[in-house]
Amino acid sequence: VFFEEPNCKECDTFHKTLMQLDKTKELLNTMQVVRLNAISNEKLITPKGKRTTASEWYDELKLTYKPSIVFFDKEGIEIIRKDAMFKEYHFHGILTYVLSESYIHQPNFQRYLEDKSDKLREQGIIVNIWK
Repeated sequence: VFFEEPNCKECDTFHKTLMQLDKTKELLNTMQVVRLNAISNEKLITPKGKRTTASEWYDELKLTYKPSIVFFDKEGIEIIRKDAMFKEYHFHGILTYVLSESYIHQPNFQRYLEDKSDKLREQGIIVNIWK
């Protein structure tokens, strides 16, 4: 679930950069994606089946940044969230972490990303976490 809002410079930057990447499109194409205006009174039903509005849910989740992304499993349980500035390597890392269901075996995302980075380096691939 993407939480954004109108006239949000960071949201615009996110869509003009990361969301335009082929890898992002490829990864998101395999997920059910919902975009919400975090300040709207748009009615919705959460993955847990609760009736609320986008703004109430944003507040209930205690999100503090826009854009924010929250990933849920098929039972509506939160897997991980990104509630800060997005960098390509971390964003794609979170997407692969969720899609591969690595969170089941490695509940710590940072450890997952470190292991993934180490394996890439062993293959001679340069890892740029600041990109």
